[in-house]
Amino acid sequence: MRRTLVLVAVAVAALALAAVVHATVTKDLTFKSTGTATQPGAVAGVGAAGTYEDIPFTIGAGDADGTVSVTLSWTNQLDDWDLYVYRKDSSGSLVPVGSSAGGPPSTSENAVIQAQDGPVPPGNYVIRAQNYAATSSAFTGSVKFTAYVPPNQPPTPHSRIRATPTTMGDTAKGRSTTA
Repeated sequence: MRRTLVLVAVAVAALALAAVVHATVTKDLTFKSTGTATQPGAVAGVGAAGTYEDIPFTIGAGDADGTVSVTLSWTNQLDDWDLYVYRKDSSGSLVPVGSSAGGPPSTSENAVIQAQDGPVPPGNYVIRAQNYAATSSAFTGSVKFTAYVPPNQPPTPHSRIRATPTTMGDTAKGRSTTA
């Protein structure tokens, strides 16, 4: 009976692992500005209308992403853009999940969302390109997804395989296996 329970537990764990391994990874995407973030937030106030542009994306319910890497790029190294990534909660509020806010000289910001206790949660996300002190409202960006890989789990007392004469074969019975 005990052996059957162990075999059932191993089978269930294998199926769960297979479901994660064969799950879909969210498709990579690219984006570019529409030119609406024309006012520097350093002057008008960070988060004020006209100082940022939001780009939505969705991680599907069947997706199993291990990392979400967001990059925001522009051409003038003296411009200053900040990058924020939010997840929309059930009430529609934006919950911060990643950010990058360096200063010049630079031509990009990068934020990475890393899986914690399972794949990155599915749902609606928003990339916010915040014009902090840029003279041009032009930018481009990308979102790249990698597959979730479950971490190694330490063995449990019930998962250990015990060596017995029946599992070790003829060598455990003192018989040679060589000719």
